[in-house]
Amino acid sequence: MAHIKLANGQAVKELKIWDGLQWATKTGRIFNKDRWTDFIRPGLSFKDDLATMTGMSRYNAAATVAKKVLYADEFDTLPYNVSSTTVNSVANGVINVTSINTDPMIIMEKIGSFDPNVARFIEFRYRILNGISTAWEIYFTNDLHTSAHVAHQMRGASLIADGQWHTALLDAWTHSAWKTNGDIRGFRFDWATTAGVNMEIDSVKLTNYSDIVIPVSTSTGFYVGQEVTITDGVSNENVKITAVGVGSLTITPTALPYKINALVARTTSEVKAGELGFSSLSRLTVYEGRNLLVNTNYHHKPEEWNWCVATIINGNPKSVKVDRVNVNYGVVTDYLTFLEEGQIYTLSFEMKTADMYSLNYNYVMDKNEGNYSINSISIKTDNQWNFYQMVFRAKARTNAAVMIGANNNGTSFELRKLKLELGTAATPWTPAPEDLL
Repeated sequence: MAHIKLANGQAVKELKIWDGLQWATKTGRIFNKDRWTDFIRPGLSFKDDLATMTGMSRYNAAATVAKKVLYADEFDTLPYNVSSTTVNSVANGVINVTSINTDPMIIMEKIGSFDPNVARFIEFRYRILNGISTAWEIYFTNDLHTSAHVAHQMRGASLIADGQWHTALLDAWTHSAWKTNGDIRGFRFDWATTAGVNMEIDSVKLTNYSDIVIPVSTSTGFYVGQEVTITDGVSNENVKITAVGVGSLTITPTALPYKINALVARTTSEVKAGELGFSSLSRLTVYEGRNLLVNTNYHHKPEEWNWCVATIINGNPKSVKVDRVNVNYGVVTDYLTFLEEGQIYTLSFEMKTADMYSLNYNYVMDKNEGNYSINSISIKTDNQWNFYQMVFRAKARTNAAVMIGANNNGTSFELRKLKLELGTAATPWTPAPEDLL
């Protein structure tokens, strides 16, 4: 949730929302006299024209009306051979495997016969429980090569090793040999590239189009991290863009199918002069990845905890040096942040210290609703800038701050690029929009 702090005594009167096509008057949800939370994304008109709009598009007219799953294995059984792979269990449609060496395989070379002009995407849903895999590979088979062959190799990107479920995919149409030499017969699935990786795989699918790559008439005006709405006049949902291609957007998975020419649109808000105390029109684009903490570029000194001494250090960006006085010490951010119950947040920052080896006094604080502790992490004592992040599930707070600190170890640390955001992955530091006004 994004927030804008109002001047003393002011309240939200009106919010003008640009829905990608037209202005609409909405009122944000107000939870106290000083702040307002983001508006709920309004409905979009499927019929409106978008010819001159930047950051607007439609599903390409060549897009398929409905997704077809040509093949799917949800691993109720394992009717395949494996190599360099220990099958730990197969239960409830999920297979649990561990790689024995750097080339583990699930051999699925004869699963059927599929038209390569229709079949396009190979995708699998996974989560890594232990280890790191830098890539995964597919060797597809057809009428020419009925078993794995290097000429039919496709390589996927690094897999995310955070213990959460993810979907990975390959666009087979990018391989020059996919549409040659007859139907697709199957593939060898090299699911990791390092030994000791423990992974659960929920499904492997061959589809005509992907839940997470959509062809669009234009990708101009879109960017990674942006949240957009998809609507076809019947269904609609909000998704986040993870990659932008020429004529395509990679997005977080959709839950619903969409018709040809479905609308893909961003939403921005306009805050009117005087109504929120600003001297001129201000625009705020709201998307996951925005910094929920203000004053992380240290326009003013943060609150000092337990009589420690905080000193702002000039730089690009500025940092704050914290010197210990008592057993525990740290700094507290401004009390401005709204946290949702059960939502997962990531706190990230850079820190350097010569003697503090454990950041073990970290809290979400709220003067009205109480404090609770979050993760403790080990810190390098090389007196160099190092990047750290903590992922935690929040308790509801309407006026929260974050305290970063240590208990009974070290004498000082220096902190910069502090960021709190939605989700399980840290994105590059940026100040909160409020700090840029």
